[in-house]
Amino acid sequence: MAILLLCSAYLQLNDPDAWLWVGIYGLGGVMMLMSLKYRLPVWVSLVFASACLSFALWIMLAVELVQWPAVVASLRMAGTGVEEVREVAGLAIQGAWFGFYAWYAARTDRSNAGGVM
Repeated sequence: MAILLLCSAYLQLNDPDAWLWVGIYGLGGVMMLMSLKYRLPVWVSLVFASACLSFALWIMLAVELVQWPAVVASLRMAGTGVEEVREVAGLAIQGAWFGFYAWYAARTDRSNAGGVM
């Protein structure tokens, strides 16, 4: 996932608001790289997942009506609505991943502490 997020950050360099998306995907990628050596605290993963999913919801509520075939027909930017739908998808993927990571970390913490699942 770290490689996917860092590649996503790189691909955002040509975006008009690149600083935002490089920061979001780059932070997620760096956090995943750090998790290879250090366990991320569950709360950090939950906060990041919540932020990504909340931002995705905020964009989704503001997006204009989009012709769905245009979202997947071409990789080119076919309008701001298409671009925003793709941004929502990226945030949702990242948020879901960090949510899963937090759930898994909490589960393994409890099982290692002798807790009952």
